[in-house]
Amino acid sequence: MSRRTDEESPGRVSRWSRRRLLSWLAAVGLWPPARGGAPPPAQAQPRPASPSRAAAGALPAGGAVAEPSVQQALAALERAPLERLAEVLLPAELTVGERRRAVADLLAWLRGYRAGAEMDPGYGAPRLHATGPHPAPRYAADLERMRQRAAAEHRVPLERLDDDALRALLADEIDGAAPALEALPGRPDAPHLAIALLSAYYGSPTATDRCYGVAIRRESCRGLFTDVDGLAPFRPEA
Repeated sequence: MSRRTDEESPGRVSRWSRRRLLSWLAAVGLWPPARGGAPPPAQAQPRPASPSRAAAGALPAGGAVAEPSVQQALAALERAPLERLAEVLLPAELTVGERRRAVADLLAWLRGYRAGAEMDPGYGAPRLHATGPHPAPRYAADLERMRQRAAAEHRVPLERLDDDALRALLADEIDGAAPALEALPGRPDAPHLAIALLSAYYGSPTATDRCYGVAIRRESCRGLFTDVDGLAPFRPEA
């Protein structure tokens, strides 16, 4: 992939405001974090691990895990644990097919990412930019840390955590990685794998179609004279 759209450019964020983002996280049980408390201020410093986690010998959210190479990272980002994360992170009304599609889209995007590739400067911005470092090693390190925490804190694999335990772990991870998150970032700028998965879904044409209930098929070639009033109803993947 030689170029990247503005939507995936560093610094570009979705139109989700902080209030909308926190409202959604609260609706799915990911905010406030399990340890309670109000959202931290914009300049909040990372907080230490809780005593229970320290006693268990688990890594804190955002703890140091050695980053693998890009190829090792792509191999480590397996579908099964990501699909389990999607079950808790993404809206409950999504079908199994939609959740799997979100995971597949994120993995396909990561496989096609090329560090240092020239980017389209966009309208009115003649300055050229290049893509940054590959995000896969960071995301693989996030997944490995969550696996280690699941084993240390619950004595089960990450994929076998119950929904409540997984929500608590994800809330802690997101809070540790992005305590002052204002909006969903573009995928390469996501500070955590879980946030990248959220961005992959909410930035997708499928999310737009579900929102409006019709098959808009954003970013597809529909022709200039498509009758928007005659769009087919949205039909989710099974």
